[in-house]
Amino acid sequence: MKNFLFFKSYKETDSNENELYSLDHALLNLNVQSLWLNMGYWKHTQDYVQANKNLADLLYDQIPTHINNATLIDFGFGCGDQILHYINSRSIEIYVGVTNEKSQYTIATKLLDQNLNDNLKQSKPIVKLFNGNSTDIQSWKNQHGKYYTDLVSENRVNLNLQHFSKFLPYLEQFDIVLSLDACYHFDTRENFLKIAFDLLKPGGYIAITDLILGFDSQKNAFNSVFLNLIAKLTNIPKANLINQDEYEILFKKIGFTNLKLLDITDHVFKGLVKNCSNQTKNFKTGFKINFLKNPPLDNEIPIDWFKYEHILPKIFNYLDTKKVFRFFVVSAQKPT
Repeated sequence: MKNFLFFKSYKETDSNENELYSLDHALLNLNVQSLWLNMGYWKHTQDYVQANKNLADLLYDQIPTHINNATLIDFGFGCGDQILHYINSRSIEIYVGVTNEKSQYTIATKLLDQNLNDNLKQSKPIVKLFNGNSTDIQSWKNQHGKYYTDLVSENRVNLNLQHFSKFLPYLEQFDIVLSLDACYHFDTRENFLKIAFDLLKPGGYIAITDLILGFDSQKNAFNSVFLNLIAKLTNIPKANLINQDEYEILFKKIGFTNLKLLDITDHVFKGLVKNCSNQTKNFKTGFKINFLKNPPLDNEIPIDWFKYEHILPKIFNYLDTKKVFRFFVVSAQKPT
């Protein structure tokens, strides 16, 4: 979702008005202390925040367990919840995040200000966040970014702390590249995968969630027209609309090996649609989200909720029943 859920025009700009995702997804979070932003993995839960955490965990679980004290770069980190989730639950030494969403970058840096700098521990990783385009490395690589650290020894990074902020933008060899529910928006997925391949150490791993066309998705005219319309509305580049065979060929062409694709469609779309329905009931019973600039009155449904209540359920039900899109967890390795 970093995501498929936001029908807005997208431009490379500092203006929040033209962001693809912005902060509408606050409406999906029952507990406004969180601003998770993915479609969720709903196999064992009906709670939106827990479903988001489950998908984040399922994604990271594709990385072999022997990779400890990892250097990691995350493309599309949302509003920071997944950063905190990962650094508190996984063995990560350096965490670099890149997002094109200015408003989400701002929220994420505030969240980390509150949760990292006030509670510095030696076990916490070094975190650096950038606001830039995932398929244009020059848009963020030379930025100062936002930098978080605890007490850093030379043994951890082989550099003194005062030099590390200059060094990090040039750290081009990561153990792990992650992208949670974002890369189907990148212009293009192929460009992103080439960058990811170059950023990985030999033997490093990429793990992403992705939307792949079902094999029957373009066999009739209506499906084809509907698919192109959805892609345009949700800012999915046409070049990213490929089926599983084409997807596997793309990874091999770039140079990845050990490609694994896990189809979790049955535990994604249906759960998200049900959550939207449940959230509508919550608004009708007086639940309010104070995060909104103009929160609704008691028992009033926010105007921004219209697309979640009336549009998205119909789209996702169609995509699911007609098998237009399949939702995959994907991992692959750069050869040693």
